[in-house]
Amino acid sequence: MKALCLVTLLAFCLPATLLADCPSCTVAKEKDGWCDSCKVGYIGGEAVKCRSCFDLRTSGKSGWCEGCKVGHAKGLKTSCKSCLAAIDSDGWCDDCKVGYAAGQKTNCRGCHAAMKAADGGWCDDCKVGYAKGVKTKCKSCLEAIRVDGWCDDCKAGYVAARKTGCRSCYAAMKEKDGGWCDDCKVGYARGLKTSCKSCLEAIRKDGSCADCGKFFEGGVAYKVVDLHVHDLKDDSLAKKAGVALEKLDGVARVNVNRESGHVSLGLAEGAKTNTDAMVKALKEAGFEAHPGKE
Repeated sequence: MKALCLVTLLAFCLPATLLADCPSCTVAKEKDGWCDSCKVGYIGGEAVKCRSCFDLRTSGKSGWCEGCKVGHAKGLKTSCKSCLAAIDSDGWCDDCKVGYAAGQKTNCRGCHAAMKAADGGWCDDCKVGYAKGVKTKCKSCLEAIRVDGWCDDCKAGYVAARKTGCRSCYAAMKEKDGGWCDDCKVGYARGLKTSCKSCLEAIRKDGSCADCGKFFEGGVAYKVVDLHVHDLKDDSLAKKAGVALEKLDGVARVNVNRESGHVSLGLAEGAKTNTDAMVKALKEAGFEAHPGKE
């Protein structure tokens, strides 16, 4: 009886948008976007209620949110303004006695120096090494990370700071034009990993894979995104819409069809830009737009 009363009470107290699936939230969750109806954003499935924090985290820029008294930079969150500056500069915060380098945090001065060393370094106090953004407890692995080598002690290889325990994968990663591992059914080329042979060939040749809806340029994978822009009355407006989108981080190959209003573009995997940011950029340029072909 008590449980039933509690559920009934919650039903009256909670907003309706939280009790039922919100279509806008569903889209936001899939695309790291913001739901204006529920006043909440999503990043990697995590709900973010502060718009300022959401904008900072999705823009890729560092900054401070006065409302929440927190800062965001390089994927890290801090309640100390001195730490925020240290994260930005790979520096040390004397107030908190912590250092930052390449998005990593440490409270050891020796580790901080090792993390900042151009060719990596070893901390004798903590018995750990750092190179190319990778942390290891093995000196042999540290050398392997530095030279894209193999550690016989740990049975692990490294290429461009990527680690693998498979000899065949390691050989494929080392090949000049990339290669395929039949054991693991994965391929490597230009620093990318794929389970699709068509994508592997596209990575090599800066081509596209129709099966996966991706194209590749210079070792960067792009997902094809469709938008619809209203009232593109002439070529100058179409060009203006294209320019507004091209300024966004990770956007490439913007194609605007003036007659249909369809915009097709490539968005780099891992880019902070999302469809919300695209629609916002178009709105600021004077256009009404929404995701999708129509």
